[in-house]
Amino acid sequence: MTSVATGEDKPRILVVDDDPNQLRALVIGLNLEGFEAVGVTDGGSALEMLAQDNFRVALFDLMMPSPNGLQLARQIRSTHPRVITILMSAYQLSATQLNKADVGVVGFIPKPSRFEDIVAFIHDKLRNQEPVAG
Repeated sequence: MTSVATGEDKPRILVVDDDPNQLRALVIGLNLEGFEAVGVTDGGSALEMLAQDNFRVALFDLMMPSPNGLQLARQIRSTHPRVITILMSAYQLSATQLNKADVGVVGFIPKPSRFEDIVAFIHDKLRNQEPVAG
């Protein structure tokens, strides 16, 4: 017997990118991969969504208008510390640089990346963290 995941079973992912084409591609792709992905184009909207809904992952771009990705990561860490935060950027940042920035980012994905690698990275982070309490 095959079980179909319900909305409650699907990990919720908030995708934040000011490039509407990139945002749309990620949201559609993640939904097709069995996640429940929602996208917004700015950090302010992301914080509003995080306050309203129970997301497991926030996947966002570094280079956005205020708040930028680092500022957004700090705010998420402060207000939603159990959300897995994954930063994407064409700028290569090391783990040491992220630690020095004190943003609480759980992962970093360089741009461009293959979509399959992004999905595998998210699955890995979800497996290695306790579920968020509802």
